[in-house]
Amino acid sequence: MKRHPVEVLSLGSGLSFLLFALAYIIGAAVGAPPNGLITLPVLVVALGASGLAALVVSQQRAGADTATDLPG
Repeated sequence: MKRHPVEVLSLGSGLSFLLFALAYIIGAAVGAPPNGLITLPVLVVALGASGLAALVVSQQRAGADTATDLPG
């Protein structure tokens, strides 16, 4: 089976939503769900950080591809 590169944005988004879902489930079970005024901005920052990480990885992969295409 051929390996494919990790999609950083999908991984970061999935982990962010998973952690927030767990926080709400655990909070609801103990009777103290997390405050939306705190969790929503943290989620937006986490998604933005994973987007920036995806951009950096994409640029590095593009640079590595062009470096292998150069005659030398």
